[in-house]
Amino acid sequence: MELQLPAGFATSITHVGQLKGLLALASANSALRAQLQKLLVLGEDAWEEVVEHVGQAVEPDSRTRVWFEDTRF
Repeated sequence: MELQLPAGFATSITHVGQLKGLLALASANSALRAQLQKLLVLGEDAWEEVVEHVGQAVEPDSRTRVWFEDTRF
């Protein structure tokens, strides 16, 4: 089964943020949701669990950080 991703999406989902966006669209579009559930073989309970899990996932950021060695030991 091939899924036609909505406009604005790449040809594949490779990042958590992209999946969050797709699930947000699917919550407002029952046809897209049904296609995703069929493609991923998810029942209603499993779908809700996936949506909750992805919603809690942390996206990586690109902020620069500086780490210092603790020389007290």
